Amino acid sequence: MTRRIAACTVTLIAAAFTVLPAAPAHAGGGGCHEAQKTEMKGSRVVIDGLCFKPTVVHIVTGGIVTWVNKDPMVHAVTGAAQSFGDYTGLSPGQEVTHTFKEAGTYPYFCYLHPGMTGTVVVGEGAVPLQPAAVSRPADSRAGRGLLILAYALAMAALGLGTGYVIGRSAR
Repeated sequence: MTRRIAACTVTLIAAAFTVLPAAPAHAGGGGCHEAQKTEMKGSRVVIDGLCFKPTVVHIVTGGIVTWVNKDPMVHAVTGAAQSFGDYTGLSPGQEVTHTFKEAGTYPYFCYLHPGMTGTVVVGEGAVPLQPAAVSRPADSRAGRGLLILAYALAMAALGLGTGYVIGRSAR
């Protein structure tokens, strides 16, 4: 009986940890966490605070953009679909440049820090800045609650069954 109670207690504690809210994981690195994205004309992008600043830079056709790493960690500047740049690390204090010969919009990212992105707009194009909307289905909380409940019940049943088997084998 004591083993059954112990198995149930362990199971309920494990189930409780699945219900507790988890903090977001930042161990994978970056992403720009500033609420306000920036947009300006210019030719210099500073990498600071795990952000490309400005987030969107406008240049003329044939213009050069220089990225300067002011962070204490390595970053990379890689164009989407490898349209420019590469996966070479940019150490603290280093800079890299690229000439944009054709008009267009060139999104880029740091592959080392998910969510760390920026865009170069070459020519007359405009990129309206809008806050990213996070959409979540209306019933996602209910679905998550049911999933947690089902998991907790399954764990409790497993714990009770295990306790029963252990109890029978001890006799």
